[in-house]
Formats: sequence, C-alpha cells, structure tokens
Amino acid sequence: YRHALLQSDFLLPDGIALQLWSNYSAKKKLHNLNGTDLTPALLAYLNETHKTTLYIYSLYDPNIQKWEEWLQKGVDSLQKRYSDIDVAYSYQSLYANRGADFPWDEIEKVSAADNAKVKLFLNCTGSPFQELRTEEYKEFFVKNGFLVMNVWGFLDFMSGFEKRAPQWVVKARVLETFRRILSNPRKNMKKFLAMFGIFRIISRRLRLK
Repeated sequence: YRHALLQSDFLLPDGIALQLWSNYSAKKKLHNLNGTDLTPALLAYLNETHKTTLYIYSLYDPNIQKWEEWLQKGVDSLQKRYSDIDVAYSYQSLYANRGADFPWDEIEKVSAADNAKVKLFLNCTGSPFQELRTEEYKEFFVKNGFLVMNVWGFLDFMSGFEKRAPQWVVKARVLETFRRILSNPRKNMKKFLAMFGIFRIISRRLRLK
C-alpha cells in the first residue's frame, strides 16, 4: 500500500487523522483536499473547458444496504450536473469480490473508440483497495490514456447514499466523523476505529523527540 501511494503522481491529504498529524508535526500545516471536495470542482472545470468522458468503477455491498441501483443514481446525478460530460462506461462489483470480475477487455474497447481529450477514470472502491488496484493496472491506464482518480466516497454523495453534513459540521472535523457514524454505523464504524492509529504515531514521535 505504501508503495502504491508513493508511485502516485499526486497524493492529496484527506481526513481527520492527517489533520491531527499536521497539528503535531513541525512540517507545514496540511489542508484537507479529498476526492469528495476536489472532484466536483475538477468536473465543473472540465465541463466548461474540455471534451471529457467518465469511466466509473464502484462497489455495492448488501451488508451496509448499498444496493446495485445506487450506481445508476450516481451516474444520473453526474450527467444532470455536468451536462457536457459523458459517462462512457460504468461498472460495479460486489464488495466481497473487490474487482476480480472487472471487464478490462471491454473497457479497453470502449476507450479505443473514445476521442475525448480527457478520459477520467473514477475509482470509487475504497482504500486501500483502490490504490492497490490502480498501481497494479498502471500500465493499462497509461496505455489507454486515462487520468485516474481514487475518490472512494464521492459517488456515494452524488447518488444520495451518503448525505453531506452542514458546512459548520464539516469544518469541525470530529463532529463530521461522529455524524457519519450515527448516520451509517455499518459502513463507518470500522474506519472510525482505525483512525485512532494516528495517536500511536503521534505518541511515538513525541517519545523520539
């Protein structure tokens, strides 16, 4: 996973754990720039400036009541908001399979006939899987001219499966975390518990100092 992150062209800070690390670090303060906030701005820009097509890869998971129809809801929302951007291809796997059935040959055929200036592949499958899979198929993406963004929850918000918190809650990072847990504990509790790993890193750094 570390190798996959270091091989990326851009690595964007995201989440309360990095915010906490930034506060305790001697380095320059990080500002949150995640896929959910950055992607709409990028799409709005591309919608006005470049002929763009989207390729979307998502997961559905009955365990958290995320059914297959959420992908189409997300696609419909994207096409409504960014009317000059075409969704050339969308696909989803069962979460338990996590990409074992992805039709790479089929997407390559679609891409070959695509003359858009920007071919944007949105990998909405969650960390660390999305980063590992992007690195694994890096040659495929380069060969077919894809700009790949690993954006995890972006499509969930576009489809309405997840709801954005009020802006004042978003700014109070911890409040947003608790809001997500309460609204969808099946999905977010595990990620919330993993977040506490940052305190071990901070503690280790302080002891070294």
